[in-house]
Amino acid sequence: MISGLNPTLRLFKDHKILYSNMERGLKPLLEVDNFINKYIQNKEGLEIYDKVVGKASAIIIYNIGLQNVQAGVVSQPAKDFLESRGIKVAYKKLVEKINDKAESLIESLENPEEVYKYMIKRGIIVNNL
Repeated sequence: MISGLNPTLRLFKDHKILYSNMERGLKPLLEVDNFINKYIQNKEGLEIYDKVVGKASAIIIYNIGLQNVQAGVVSQPAKDFLESRGIKVAYKKLVEKINDKAESLIESLENPEEVYKYMIKRGIIVNNL
């Protein structure tokens, strides 16, 4: 790793980093989903760290099937969404909301499948990276 640059997303198992990414936004989560599908047969024990977790990120994490989330910053809607589905969430800072295009567009949506399809339709995420 280059000095001074920290990954915004890391995937762990047994305290070992399996994957990291330095990009921002939702793309790293979609790429980690592809990585898991390609290289990991058993998701049990996987943990993800994401620098910022809003509701859109939370829905992607849920769709991936991860059960342990660590975040630098997490929004209250993301925390509520994850915890209501039995996903453990640890964070450094809890905020009311993330000021982001994706968050604003999905604010009133609750169904994970509906939200995921909506994000694809609106071009917020691109299916099959």
